[in-house]
Amino acid sequence: MAHTYTYSGGSGSTAGSMTDIVQTAYNEYIRLQFKPQPIFDALAQAQRVNVGRAPRRGDTASFTIFQALVAATTALTETSDIDAVGMTETQKTVSVSEYGRAVITTLPLEALSYIDVDRAKAAVIAQNMKQSLDLIARAAFDAEAGADYITFGADRTAINTIPDEDTLSAAMVRKTFTTLRSADVPFYEGPEGGNAYVAVSHPHCLHDLKTETGSGSWRNALEYKDSLDNGLFTGEVGMFEGFRFIDSTNCQLQADQTAGTAVSTSVGNTYDVYTNYFVGADAIGKAVGVDAQLVVGPITDTLKRFFPLGWYALIGYGAIRPESLHKVYTVSSVGANS
Repeated sequence: MAHTYTYSGGSGSTAGSMTDIVQTAYNEYIRLQFKPQPIFDALAQAQRVNVGRAPRRGDTASFTIFQALVAATTALTETSDIDAVGMTETQKTVSVSEYGRAVITTLPLEALSYIDVDRAKAAVIAQNMKQSLDLIARAAFDAEAGADYITFGADRTAINTIPDEDTLSAAMVRKTFTTLRSADVPFYEGPEGGNAYVAVSHPHCLHDLKTETGSGSWRNALEYKDSLDNGLFTGEVGMFEGFRFIDSTNCQLQADQTAGTAVSTSVGNTYDVYTNYFVGADAIGKAVGVDAQLVVGPITDTLKRFFPLGWYALIGYGAIRPESLHKVYTVSSVGANS
């Protein structure tokens, strides 16, 4: 915006523009586009591929699961030895693939910019790395389609049969807890502790769950965090019915589903359907060949004017114990329903 000044002289006052000396001021603080906090990558149980040598394309990580022995309920005989039994195991393998992205800045940009381009470049690449890994990991959570591990709303049969009343409810959460406990699924065991299962839901779904009131309804994180052995998860919002709830907009959203007949006359029959993830121990495995890391690329042009920076990872995700993951598909009262 041009500024004006006034001076007195001669027969009167004259106003003029200082456009030659007044320049636009820029805020040098680096701001990034809003993105979800990574959640799904953190919930995968990691195992490194072939420690001791460089990983090769096509390498896999093997997760070994030993079968439980039959309970010994017969009393021993004092004068007789027992017969030993063999141990059995199964293995689940997860293959690794390469992932990455890079940007290039130029010498004139870095020399003339009013902000720290290198710092901005690193921030953008780091954010992209976290977001990409989380979505790659989520794909492994989404891949399990077995009927025993999925609930469609309040006992519906498919995504396109979920009506507008099937929002995430305390009854659904309690039933899912019963499903996991009935399968003897241990609590999630990670760096944050193993005192409960973990649930990941979209904020729209948690909005509906939190609207339920009463003595057995939603409890805020501040009401229970002091009793935990370790800190809260990133994005953790509360404990409810045996689950530590985390909100994430990275939860799968299947937009504009033609769902069941509307119960409410205020909406039609097209809804956004959300996936809610309920996780126990060892649900998803993460194979690590090369940890995700920032990579400063080589300057290869003749005049050394182009500066690449990117991220790279050699990783993979896959189901280890399908019974440790249960998914509940619901709609939301605040979703894009029509």
